[in-house]
Amino acid sequence: MKLNFGGIIPISTIDWYGRASLVIFFRGCPFRCIYCHNKELINGIDLVDIETIKNKILNTSSFISAVVFSGGEPTMQSEPLVLLAQYAKGLNLDVGIQTNGYYPYVIEELISLSLVDKISIDVKAPLDPNIYEKVVGIRAKRVVKCVAKTLDILKSSTVCFEVITTVFKSFFERRKSCIDYITSIAEILKDYKCTYVIQNGNNTFSRNELIELALHAAMVSNNPLLDVRIRTKEFGEESITHIMPFDA
Repeated sequence: MKLNFGGIIPISTIDWYGRASLVIFFRGCPFRCIYCHNKELINGIDLVDIETIKNKILNTSSFISAVVFSGGEPTMQSEPLVLLAQYAKGLNLDVGIQTNGYYPYVIEELISLSLVDKISIDVKAPLDPNIYEKVVGIRAKRVVKCVAKTLDILKSSTVCFEVITTVFKSFFERRKSCIDYITSIAEILKDYKCTYVIQNGNNTFSRNELIELALHAAMVSNNPLLDVRIRTKEFGEESITHIMPFDA
């Protein structure tokens, strides 16, 4: 079997907070996001035998504790993803998946087979097709249904997961528009036990502005089980949930 391969980072301390991981990029994605930082992986073909990828995992296994599958969209290639996750687990490595949530039943399969330890889902906008399609660049009625289904699967599972939203100032005409955008997503997560990360797109927000957005998200969710964080290039990932006391 072959993988449409997008590249590799032998050791990363960024893609899984607090862990050293090998990151394997899968080529291909159904979205055309306007801010994609891996545009070179959206299309193209670079077929690599699955055994070659397994050897890369094996050769790095002494220096890492996890393998992260990213993209592109890794769940778009479900068969090689399952095989590589099985191989990594066989080496006693944890497995992380970075996904856009478009293939919920692949996520469900990985969970049912106990092949994933952490999932990072990129919820790009409030789950309104008209808003979502402006970000992902395709018609989004089916997209938001798939993302919602993936979130439901994660909520009912015991797998550790985080929800990530990347924000750019150019998306919003007014400060309130940005706050409404983030709080609409936080409202979805009000009954979830997970991490919600607000990520600074191209450093367009100051750290204080991101903290303000995160505090609004925490207040709207009013959920002590939701760990709200911000992520910047300068300071990395910071949890802000402790700043705001929750109502009893």
